[in-house]
Amino acid sequence: MSTFTRHHSKGTLLIKGGTMMDPLTGLSMKGGSVFIEDGVIRSVSGPGARPVFSEGYRVYDATGKWVMPAFIDPHVHLREPGFTHKEDFESGTKAALAGGYTTVFAMPNTNPPPDRPERIMQIMDLTREKAYCRVEIVATATLGREGKEPVPLDEFRDLGIKAVSDDGDSISHLDTWRRVLQGCADTGIILTDHPELTTLTRRAPVNDDIAAKFGLPGAPCSGEAGAVAIGSILARETGGRYHAQHVSCELTVKVLEKAMESGLVTAEVTPHHLALTQEILHDKGALAKCSPPLRTGTDRSKVLDAFVRGVIAAIATDHAPHTVDEKSRGLSDAPFGIMGLELAFTSLLRLVRAGELPLSRLIEGMSLAPARLFGLEGRGALAPGYVGDVVIFDPSMEWDVEPPFVSKSSNTPYLGERMTGRVVATIMDGSVVYELS
Repeated sequence: MSTFTRHHSKGTLLIKGGTMMDPLTGLSMKGGSVFIEDGVIRSVSGPGARPVFSEGYRVYDATGKWVMPAFIDPHVHLREPGFTHKEDFESGTKAALAGGYTTVFAMPNTNPPPDRPERIMQIMDLTREKAYCRVEIVATATLGREGKEPVPLDEFRDLGIKAVSDDGDSISHLDTWRRVLQGCADTGIILTDHPELTTLTRRAPVNDDIAAKFGLPGAPCSGEAGAVAIGSILARETGGRYHAQHVSCELTVKVLEKAMESGLVTAEVTPHHLALTQEILHDKGALAKCSPPLRTGTDRSKVLDAFVRGVIAAIATDHAPHTVDEKSRGLSDAPFGIMGLELAFTSLLRLVRAGELPLSRLIEGMSLAPARLFGLEGRGALAPGYVGDVVIFDPSMEWDVEPPFVSKSSNTPYLGERMTGRVVATIMDGSVVYELS
């Protein structure tokens, strides 16, 4: 049973007894307390200390739990408008809270897409009406997501848009791509790109290395790395910021290592590309079909290393909900995508326990790093002066990954597995907005 609260005020809350972990200061302290007043973190105190605070507050006992800054996801698909049979703003943002997220960036492959100011405002109205957590709208980079004509970025900036994308596609016309990045340089908006040269990948359903075993066409890493190389060159030339989504290949990492020198190029990685390889397709089939596809063990290892080193800055779920019927059509015909919001931190905790990923880097990559990448001031840290967005996590709770989920979808390759560790509460602006009971 889960409890969600949508309409909340900026609260006053004392969280005590847990292990406090903050990526900003490097804090890792057992038995301390966090005091949030009027939605803002006022103090983080050591064991036995009694913070000074006003009367009339709630106390949350986090003994035995981890207390961390709430997560921020720069890449989710909430499917509204147009595809609400898969997900909508209510179900998707509830799923976000259940996964410890208080801010998500909603991708623009909707119907209609947010490619004009009036459409953006309509979608913003929907989020105000239905969303349970903060939703940042990622607008399209080109009109209609057709890759031909740039959107009016100056008008988008005035609406508070932080990023644009033709998500699901790289911009098909190179001159348009360049003009978009020039507009990004002028406005400060970020181009967050699905790096794929489809003339190379042919939108193939599996990695090139394993395609013959399935009798299917394969997507080579050059399709991803080549797009990142082009985006990086255009960023350097124009001064616009280029952000590469869901990096999956060793070859792309090599491109990024050079491209980062400009200070204009950043990247993200998904939980599934950090944790899984193409071999899982034999057992999980279309539940593990995603774009870009899962790659080799070497690719996974190099991408994970790049994340640990900070070459890849942040973790983004690319939460892509689909119906059971859609995902039952087999590798060739099923849509790309894996749901991720409810499972991200827990699934990656397996890498921490295996000694492959430092816990501090995981927390940073899901909170402070995306906040910094996208200019979310005052978010992503468990420190005085920051917004009182906190996640409470029980590292010992065991649970089975089975429907029903909070999301409308269940398309995850972890279906039927047993996990250890779960989000038990999410706090936004000092108010408990999600609680697992």
